Amino acid sequence: MEGDKKKALAVAANVLRYRNRSSEALYERLLEKGIDSEDAEYAVNRLRELGFLNDYEYGESVVRQCRAKGWGAIRVKQELKKRKVPAEYISSLLEGFSPDYEKALKTVRGVLDKSGTADNRAALKKASDSLARKGYSWEQIYKVLEEYRDLLEENSGE
Repeated sequence: MEGDKKKALAVAANVLRYRNRSSEALYERLLEKGIDSEDAEYAVNRLRELGFLNDYEYGESVVRQCRAKGWGAIRVKQELKKRKVPAEYISSLLEGFSPDYEKALKTVRGVLDKSGTADNRAALKKASDSLARKGYSWEQIYKVLEEYRDLLEENSGE
């Protein structure tokens, strides 16, 4: 019995060596690797006690990674759920979250600069759809499109 717990702990540590995970995701991974549920639970709890597993800190790192990718809050929330960050942490992790508007503007530029105009309805739809897929709210999308339009006006006035 004791040997099974040690094996579970070793497998868990090895899994975390390759990629950080939430407690629930680690537990599920251990089950996939054939570890008994009781031993998997022991390993997860022991790693938590030792400070090697912290769901809130893991959630913070996921939020940072997602923001760096230029994602909005909606997509970040989906990613946190997908990575099995506990639900009680998600609202706290997203409190005060602000997407990287520079990356959003870069996305819009990539679409609208090709069309040659910010008045092209199809191009505007394509740009807004792209931001929506990245998890931006409609208010944020409107803000980014307005900022792009303002930049165009500034550049045309020079």
